[in-house]
Amino acid sequence: MSPPRAAEIVDFPDLVAPLPYLNFLRYFKRKHPRYGTRRLLQEALPHWDALTSGQKKLFQSKRILARTARCPYNQRRILLKIKTLKSTKRVTRPIYSGRYPVGQRTRRNKRK
Repeated sequence: MSPPRAAEIVDFPDLVAPLPYLNFLRYFKRKHPRYGTRRLLQEALPHWDALTSGQKKLFQSKRILARTARCPYNQRRILLKIKTLKSTKRVTRPIYSGRYPVGQRTRRNKRK
């Protein structure tokens, strides 16, 4: 694996972890999407150890968030659009409370 470039390490602000190694694992998973959890952890550690301290600093949360803020407007807009598409609205009222609404007949009344 080639050394990571700073431009590649841009992520959603909600997903940025406080520990650099966790951010590296997310980056490594993006590079190798077919790896399962076990293989990912086994193969990521030697790559993490091979990185220099300067390369490891690229995965600090402050640096990732600053890079995300500096990325072009179009790219930020796409990130926000994807984020809003993924968010779902919560139901504020129960769909079925077990009772019929007031003013409507029950099943027995409809049959008669």
